[in-house]
Amino acid sequence: MSPDYQSPKGQHQKAIGDLGAPQAVFDTVAGPNLRLRDNLIQLGCVLAGGAMGVVGAMLVERTAISLVIGGLIGFVAGGIISGAVLGIYRGVMGVKRMAKK
Repeated sequence: MSPDYQSPKGQHQKAIGDLGAPQAVFDTVAGPNLRLRDNLIQLGCVLAGGAMGVVGAMLVERTAISLVIGGLIGFVAGGIISGAVLGIYRGVMGVKRMAKK
């Protein structure tokens, strides 16, 4: 071992972020997101996707089943798009945070 190496046993790190260690696990592995702003962004994307799916279905055919199918497709697309939006948002916030240091 190198003489410059320090064992991580003696180092106690502070919890990551304002939501603590559980959110760090949720961000990297799986689990619920505790950030209100992220959840509101995701809700907005899913609702907008559902609304666009219903409007798109209305342009094609105005039956109840087509509106339901269009809405479901829109909800799924909104959920996928919300992941991209949150990724971009988190990346921009991380760059801003690093610029302040």
